[in-house]
Amino acid sequence: MKIFLIGLPVERYTQPMLGLGYIGAALINKGHSVKIHDMASQNAGDMAQIEKEINEFKPEYLGISVLTAQFRKAAEIIKAVKKINPKIVTMMGGPHISSVPEHTLKTTMDTDFVFVGEGDIAVPEFIRLHSSGADYTKLPGLGFRTPDGKITVNKAEIIKDISSLDFPWKILNPLNYNKGELQGYTAQRRPVVTVVSSRGCPYRCTYCAQMSIFNYQFRVRDPINFVDEMEYLYNNFGTREIQLADDNFTFYREHAEKVCNEILKRKLDISWALINGVRIDKLDYELLKLMKKAGCYYMAFGLEFGSPRMLKICKKGLNEDHLQKGYDNVKLASRMGFITHGFFLMGYPTELPEDIEMTAKLITSLPLDRISIGMPIPYPGSELFGWYMGKKYKSLDDIDWDEFIEGRFKPLWENMTGDHVIKRIRQTYLKFYTPLRILRFMMKFRTLEQFSAAYRGFSRGFLNLFKGVGTQK
Repeated sequence: MKIFLIGLPVERYTQPMLGLGYIGAALINKGHSVKIHDMASQNAGDMAQIEKEINEFKPEYLGISVLTAQFRKAAEIIKAVKKINPKIVTMMGGPHISSVPEHTLKTTMDTDFVFVGEGDIAVPEFIRLHSSGADYTKLPGLGFRTPDGKITVNKAEIIKDISSLDFPWKILNPLNYNKGELQGYTAQRRPVVTVVSSRGCPYRCTYCAQMSIFNYQFRVRDPINFVDEMEYLYNNFGTREIQLADDNFTFYREHAEKVCNEILKRKLDISWALINGVRIDKLDYELLKLMKKAGCYYMAFGLEFGSPRMLKICKKGLNEDHLQKGYDNVKLASRMGFITHGFFLMGYPTELPEDIEMTAKLITSLPLDRISIGMPIPYPGSELFGWYMGKKYKSLDDIDWDEFIEGRFKPLWENMTGDHVIKRIRQTYLKFYTPLRILRFMMKFRTLEQFSAAYRGFSRGFLNLFKGVGTQK
């Protein structure tokens, strides 16, 4: 069978959509012909380009991976696909669909099937059953309409052994994702590509929607299998840097140690960065020393709030001992020469002005090189989304999904105005990025690539500080 998979562009970044890559590789293994249109494609996301590729490829099945802010565009594409050829079987999946599968089938009548959770096994199995006329109605993770119009969504199953999955590079070319920026603008070396050594997260932070895909199930790949992928990228594509997108690389210390030791054993000359936010309480000197020796140079920390009250409200799972150890680890990583990046939040709906002040104080007190301060967006599947239902939205039908993106979403606050939140975010950025701190950051650079990328990032960041941000007084 011919299967066409679509991943829509995300802002300015050009990153591989690993989920589509894994599904595409699994489909190829089953003997199918697969084409992917993603953010590295020519005229990425353009409907005319997609129509052209569909007419040339002539697929029997078409699937789209959907983030929340992409839902309207994805629905338009599905509708256009049915006009091109009504016989094409249309499918949707991804984080947004996994959170609201029934609503998706209810509101996008041109979508034939949806998938919730991980699709690596479910999608190939569905196509095998559906194309042969066999019964697919019991397939885990599948959502569909019965002949009488009833919507059914089967419970998804978690893939226990993620090491058994083929590398996504069977269908994706990592060199295609070096045309633009990647997440994090300080890559030491090119070519650079994003990979994962684990899936999921065991924590239950109220602002996170990962449970819609992974259901709080955290699994790691076999370290040998993961380093096999690094070596494959190194030997076949000349990859010299890995951006590791794990949410919890150091959660299992043994896993992190084995990965590092395997890299050293093979003498892989490869740099790597932890871009998604390491738990501050899951590090120590010996582990940091080993990671640095194995090529890690960049580490992002999920710090979020300086207020113990807010950390408790958001269920970060950090007590005072964890916090003190964590802050010491941030300082230690900085002293050891890692580029350090802190992720913070300001403007949670129940946050108080004094909570924001505690976060601002923490930000300027830590020896971080970079910071990102975001306002929480209540993505479907998160506990925060439940708070917004009934306060801002009466039903899912009332929601404009296009606004679920940074800079566009209009939050609600119980104790502050939007102007106050935006003002404090701007002030904190300006107070943090002193000439001395910027100089210290730049002293950690090793390549011209880092200098030029940092210049672009700083220029864009400071311009954005003074642009209008979607707020609500």
